[in-house]
Amino acid sequence: MSVHGDLALALAALGGLMTGALGLAILARSRLRRAAPSPVPPSAPGRDQSGAAGPVAAERALLAEACADIADRLRDQQPALYGVLTRNLEEAGITMNSPNGEPFDARRHNPVGTEPTSDPASDLHVAATTRLGYLDHGQLIRSPDVIVYRLAGTSHAP
Repeated sequence: MSVHGDLALALAALGGLMTGALGLAILARSRLRRAAPSPVPPSAPGRDQSGAAGPVAAERALLAEACADIADRLRDQQPALYGVLTRNLEEAGITMNSPNGEPFDARRHNPVGTEPTSDPASDLHVAATTRLGYLDHGQLIRSPDVIVYRLAGTSHAP
C-alpha cells in the first residue's frame, strides 16, 4: 500500500471511531437526561431553579423553537428522526398543538386561509392545521398556522 492509501485508511478509521463515540455520547446523554429530574419545574416553564425568568427561559424558548422548526422539516422527509425528536420534546414538556375543530382564537392561532362551509356551527372554527404549533408545559411557544371555516357568503377573513 502507498503512503496515501495508508493515510486514507487511517483517516477513515478515525472518522468511524469518532462517529461511534459521538453516537455513544448521545445515547449516554439521553439515558442520563431521562434519569435526572428536569431543572425546569412543570409549573414554571422556562424558569430557572429559583423560579425566576431569565437566561434559562430565553434559552429554552430558543431551543424549543429551533426544534419545532427542525421537526417540521423532518416530518415528511425523515419520519424516524421526526419520531425521535418529538418523543424527546414531549419528555421535556414540549407538545404539538393541532387545533382542528376548535373555535378560532386570534391570540392562539395564526390564520393562513379560509374554507367555506354551509354549517353555521362550523363558522370560525379551525378547519385544518397547516403548520403545527407548540406548547411548553401548556404555554404557547409557537402558534399553529390554521385554515378557518367561514360561513358561505361571508367575505371577510377571521
